[in-house]
Amino acid sequence: MSLFLPSGKGLLDTGLWTSDRNRPAELAREKPRATPATTVATLVESAARAGTEIPIQPLDELADDVLRGIQAGEYCLMLGRDAAAATLRERAERFSVGLNPTQAGHTLLPV
Repeated sequence: MSLFLPSGKGLLDTGLWTSDRNRPAELAREKPRATPATTVATLVESAARAGTEIPIQPLDELADDVLRGIQAGEYCLMLGRDAAAATLRERAERFSVGLNPTQAGHTLLPV
C-alpha cells in the first residue's frame, strides 16, 4: 500500500480543475456561478499578468515516479520527499521545545 502526495514541481493540469463538466443535471448548483470556474490555464495567465510564473508538473514524469515508488515498495510517494522530511524534522524539533513549529515563509515544498 502507498500514500500518494501530489507535490513537488508545480500544479497538476488534470481534469479535476474542470470537474463541473461531469455534474449530473439533477445535481446542478442551486445558485449558478457568478464567475467562470478557474482552470490551470486561467490561473497561469492571471499569475503571469501579476509577474509570477506558476510551474506545471509534467504528469508523465509524476506517473513514472509513482510507479517506481510502488514497485520499490515505498509507502509515501511524492517528489521532493527528502526536503519535506527535513522541514518536518525541523518543525518537530521546534515544537518539542515549545516554539511555533512553522516559521514565517517556511513551506514543506522546496522553492
